[in-house]
Amino acid sequence: MYPKEILGNIERFIMILFLGYNQYSAIGLVLTAKSIARYDKISKEEDFAEYYLLGTLMSTACVVLCNREITIYSSCCNQDKGIYYYRTYDNSEIVAVDMHREDLDGETLAAYDLVRADGFRVVN
Repeated sequence: MYPKEILGNIERFIMILFLGYNQYSAIGLVLTAKSIARYDKISKEEDFAEYYLLGTLMSTACVVLCNREITIYSSCCNQDKGIYYYRTYDNSEIVAVDMHREDLDGETLAAYDLVRADGFRVVN
């Protein structure tokens, strides 16, 4: 194993530790220290700067995705299709609600059963 591979593994391990303790700003400190150490080469070689940025982003994404997401609840909406997607704190399954199939002018609230499963589900 090469020294830079060892450093990369140590970097990811430290970020995983900080994620586990919800120390998100400390992850920024790790990335800042890494950038300071490489500043001369980054500022002088454009190709290396792009390589460095891509590698850092991929490494950080790997840590976040492999260590679970920071935000457990998320949602988004496809306005072109009128589909609302969401995940809840208790359910990591992606749920889709087709808003064109709902009575948006109605007086009753639409409710769906909470299913605790992984995957993707269209509820209406």
